[in-house]
Amino acid sequence: MTIQIKVRIEARAAILARKAVAGVQTVTIEEADLASLGDDQLVELAEIVESGTTLESPLASEPTFGTVKAIVDQRVKDKAEKARVAREADEARKGADARAAEEAVARKRGNAQRDAENRKAIEAWLEENGDDDQKARFAQGFLSDEELIEEALHQIFEIDEAEHVPLRKEQACDCERGCAGAVRFAVVPVVPNVTPLDSRQFATLTRIQETAPDRASVEARTHRASCPECKCTPIARMTARVCLEWNGYLLVKEYSLG
Repeated sequence: MTIQIKVRIEARAAILARKAVAGVQTVTIEEADLASLGDDQLVELAEIVESGTTLESPLASEPTFGTVKAIVDQRVKDKAEKARVAREADEARKGADARAAEEAVARKRGNAQRDAENRKAIEAWLEENGDDDQKARFAQGFLSDEELIEEALHQIFEIDEAEHVPLRKEQACDCERGCAGAVRFAVVPVVPNVTPLDSRQFATLTRIQETAPDRASVEARTHRASCPECKCTPIARMTARVCLEWNGYLLVKEYSLG
């Protein structure tokens, strides 16, 4: 059986090469032609024949073996480049995975160390501030986080100001339409030079800042509640939110600014 391959000759390339043949043409492959090809080119040519692919290239100007060989060479180069890119991407992925695994181990080791340090610090704090029951339950893992945080808040936050009471839906909407269920809540920061404070609010904020625990952050905020379905007057309350990172826990209390 004679080996034949279809090649699409581009009219523009043919004309520029002063050839008068264009469109899909058939090229017969001779044994001498095969002898001139390398192993990669032979494999590619075999795949082309088996698949019945019509070869195409914008530079194909005449139906000759030279045109076939040029297209085959380019296909081999393209596949090699694609394989190289895929190989490099795979190596990069494996490298990234390895680094991620190393970082995860380091984080785990660091977390374990921090957990041990936090536990030791909490144990020392309970030794000074907790009762015998709390110490015993903590030692055996039966002291809840909630109770520990509540005790720490009580002992550490020595701020003598009224705590903020969350807004309720009925405070923002008490109309006869019964649309209180549509009330929306929002919390926004109090921004200096944008949000004014009266003298009483400023004095309260200053006292909170002065009496907050060391390393605690104090943020003034406005709590708002409004009903989008009626004309009830929206309400707003200003507060000071005090946060403290404490041995792996975040201690938070919010106080009313009046």
